[in-house]
Amino acid sequence: MGGNGSPGILNWTLFDYPSPLCLFFTGWHGEKMWDRVTHDHPDPFIRRDSASLGFCEFRLIRGVFSVRCHSGGWRHSHELKDISVSEAMRPWSTGRDYDSR
Repeated sequence: MGGNGSPGILNWTLFDYPSPLCLFFTGWHGEKMWDRVTHDHPDPFIRRDSASLGFCEFRLIRGVFSVRCHSGGWRHSHELKDISVSEAMRPWSTGRDYDSR
């Protein structure tokens, strides 16, 4: 079980992580930054759900550091939003709810 009592994303425990320490790059929570819908995120590093907690104990025991690739760009989130909703990105828009996840 994960940190919140649900299996969550325990499938990530199947990977062979190098020892003793390893960086694991993900895109968790990136939707708040490049989504076409405006989100209220005064502090983008605070999650309002328990997603990805199923990996907590495992990564601590195995020495896996979870790195969210988009985290380094948070200070430019407004510029990224402008790109996401720009006319230039229209060809890559599905026009469905996928664009607003």
